[in-house]
Order: sequence, then C-alpha cells, then structure tokens
Amino acid sequence: MNQTNSSADQIYTIYILSDGTGETAVTMIRAALVQYSEKEINIQRCKNIRTEEQVKMLVNECFDRRGMIAYTFASPNLRQKTAELCNE
Repeated sequence: MNQTNSSADQIYTIYILSDGTGETAVTMIRAALVQYSEKEINIQRCKNIRTEEQVKMLVNECFDRRGMIAYTFASPNLRQKTAELCNE
C-alpha cells in the first residue's frame, strides 16, 4: 500500500483575503483555474477583513495548510501587512 500522495491526488486551497466581498478576486481566480480543471482546488473566501490581526491569523492558517493567497484590499495598510507576512 503506497501512502504517498501524488500531486494529482493533492487538494489545493487558495485563500482570498478582502476587506470587501472578495468577489472580484474570486472571479479572477476562477478564470485562471480553468487551465487546471484536472486539479482539485478549494477557494476559501475570507471577506470583510478589517484588522492587521485578522490578516496575520489568516496568513498563518494558510501557511499551516500549505495554501496560496490572493488578496484585494482597498486599505493600503492591509495590503502592505499582507505582503510583509507573505514574504516572511
């Protein structure tokens, strides 16, 4: 019995962080994912984010789960904080 997961069996998660609804990012991500229809990809939309602490918690959760992050923030502070945390 082989217990290693091949990349074909892996489930990927994309976290979408937004201080609004996140609908724009979801639309863009879904359009890009058309190229990867054979992969199982979950989209986790995290909307109405207002604080840097919320960003930090979600980035940490994403990293723990080996996910990917896309974000759309109107707030320059939240954009900067997200970029900083993702680059650590």
